[in-house]
Amino acid sequence: MGETTDTDAGHPVDRGRAGRGFVWLTAAKLHFMLAGWAIYAYLPHKLSQVQYGELMIVIGLVSILNNVMVSSAVQGTSRFSAARPHALGAALRSGLLIFFLVGGATTAALLLGADHLARAEADPGLAPLYRAAAPIALAYALYAVCVGSLNGRRRFGAQAGFDASYATLRMASMILGATLTATAWGALAGYTAGAILICGAGLLLVGRRGLVDRKREPGLTRAMLVFVAPLALHQLGVNLLLRSDLLMIKSLGGKVAAKGASVADTASVLAAHYSAAQMFAFLPYQALIALSMVVFPMVANAAAARRPDHMRTTATGALRFALLLGAGLASVLAALPAGVIDVVYPRAYRAGGASLGPLAWGVLGLSLVTLSCAMLNAAGKTLRVVLITFVTWAAQVTGVLLALTRATTAAQVLSWCALASAVALLSGGAVAAAVVWRTFGARPSGPTLLRVGLAAGLATALGSLLPDRTPASTVGSCFVIVGLYGLALVLSGELSQKDLAAIRKLLAR
Repeated sequence: MGETTDTDAGHPVDRGRAGRGFVWLTAAKLHFMLAGWAIYAYLPHKLSQVQYGELMIVIGLVSILNNVMVSSAVQGTSRFSAARPHALGAALRSGLLIFFLVGGATTAALLLGADHLARAEADPGLAPLYRAAAPIALAYALYAVCVGSLNGRRRFGAQAGFDASYATLRMASMILGATLTATAWGALAGYTAGAILICGAGLLLVGRRGLVDRKREPGLTRAMLVFVAPLALHQLGVNLLLRSDLLMIKSLGGKVAAKGASVADTASVLAAHYSAAQMFAFLPYQALIALSMVVFPMVANAAAARRPDHMRTTATGALRFALLLGAGLASVLAALPAGVIDVVYPRAYRAGGASLGPLAWGVLGLSLVTLSCAMLNAAGKTLRVVLITFVTWAAQVTGVLLALTRATTAAQVLSWCALASAVALLSGGAVAAAVVWRTFGARPSGPTLLRVGLAAGLATALGSLLPDRTPASTVGSCFVIVGLYGLALVLSGELSQKDLAAIRKLLAR
């Protein structure tokens, strides 16, 4: 007979397809992370700490703008493609028009405003790097519309293929650029080349559908723009949460420079160490992006069909899964922070361990913010999303600013900023989850929160006693910590035989 399905807004809700889609997108995201790790395992050995710090600052600021467009384009195009299956070509054309204008304006702003951005970071030498990265904005914007079309049509396999291909292309082009020039500028030039190439592939293979299918849908462009505007505002808030602490360290952290040392160079080295911690701390966030991509169209369809029971079930299951996965990853990172950084980075970057411990838990909160806001956006609750995001961001900026003004050593800059950021992000995650539960009529499970908290605390405490002197011993210890966390969940009854059977069934598809 096949899988049981329900019908929402003209689309069958095939739970088997959703499960396979999550596996495909998770695999693509894993590949994306592995490709990113390959980049960050190579570049710190090729570039000086100062140059690597400058590279991470430019990527950090530019990625705020790029990620806003990518997330908005994917979710906007996906929502209108899923809700209007009869107008897929029109939805694609509207998305390409909107984001060609937005992406083009962003690229122009980066080219023209590079000197101003560099001065804001107290380092005029960053200006050429901003110009090298400027074209990425337009390329990303157009590519994201194509990916959003695939997501809305539930072609998760094709979407995963594009994402994995781009991850490989970006890795190869950045490593090649850095190898040929031994500069941050060369790495950014490679990044730009990879973005342009994948954009061309997306337009050729997916975007042309908007030209072939000329069926009109009056008012669609305006409706998409109205939907995307608050969504973009929310995404701006999310990406400010991701990068504001790093940018503030670069602009203000140089005050702890030793006598005779360059303030700009000191700030760049601190940024290099902090970004090393962020690279690992973002693991829970990156792992759960795939879940957001699968859940978003499911909630959008259920909202369009007025199926509150489906929205409630989806929201409850997604938040529980996010908590289970995110807490497990955070416990591994928080147990052996310096050793984890040693696995990839040169020994000098071990100082970033002071940041990784707090950040690992903070990013768990950010993951809950992002997943919760994706579901609220799909249900049309955009005002709540914007408020949650920017209140959390205001708390983060305030805390990090206080930390920076009081820190008197490099170690304090790294640890205090991470702690201030983590407190704000965890608070925001708790608020976001509470809003989702209230909006969809779900109820938080106190026993689940208690069992996950105890399992993560136990795994972190015992894991901190394990060896981390060499990369091999650290990796082995990480697997032990994962085992301890999983065992604690099983023994506490949080991870049942039904859950394990569902996981095995999902992986077998």
